[in-house]
Amino acid sequence: MKKPHLSLYSFLWVAFCLALLTGCSAGYRAHLILEETREIMEEAKRYDAGTYAPDALAIAGGNIRSAEEMLKRRRPVQGLEIAREALLKAREALYISLRSKAAAALKEARDALKAVDVNEIGEDNPDVYYNIRKAVKAAEFAYMGERFGESMNYSQDAIFNGDILLGGLRKEVSLRRDAMDARVKTFIVEKRDVTGLDAALKEIDEMVKRGEYRRALRRLEGAEKEYR
Repeated sequence: MKKPHLSLYSFLWVAFCLALLTGCSAGYRAHLILEETREIMEEAKRYDAGTYAPDALAIAGGNIRSAEEMLKRRRPVQGLEIAREALLKAREALYISLRSKAAAALKEARDALKAVDVNEIGEDNPDVYYNIRKAVKAAEFAYMGERFGESMNYSQDAIFNGDILLGGLRKEVSLRRDAMDARVKTFIVEKRDVTGLDAALKEIDEMVKRGEYRRALRRLEGAEKEYR
């Protein structure tokens, strides 16, 4: 009669040890997952997750706190489950943020290429122009393949080269536009009619928004002659 009792006690002891080990293992894994989750959240924040993925970021943060509370209460299995949910949400926040930042950079790169074309300055610098077109295509290809970091790098290359070609023209427009603002103030003091000049400056500002710097410069030159 004693052997069955010994077997039962042995079984219960083994079960207890396994449960203890399972709990320790779950707690250890939960801590590792929470550490990884925090790192991913920090990376997501560097890509403006607060703007692009605020809900996923908030849920991940809430899950971290809940998982930590479970671990404090010595409920490691539940803590592990919640930690896994936090990790998924953190990854979601990072994905959304990367995708959104890459899309914004790609739009800026396309706008730079469009501005170079509109202002017809690519032919004067064929090597730089070729690099812009090549970088935009590479950024688009990487974006379609969901290689968002790579896409952003190519987009930045296109933007940088676009600034090389457009920088001088853009600066000239800006300086002459500021000079026209000063002229408007002078006309107002002199009680001269500035209705036509205001309309011309609004047209110029719209051209600048569209990246039509050469056209804006020509319109500025006309306004300067008309309103001396």
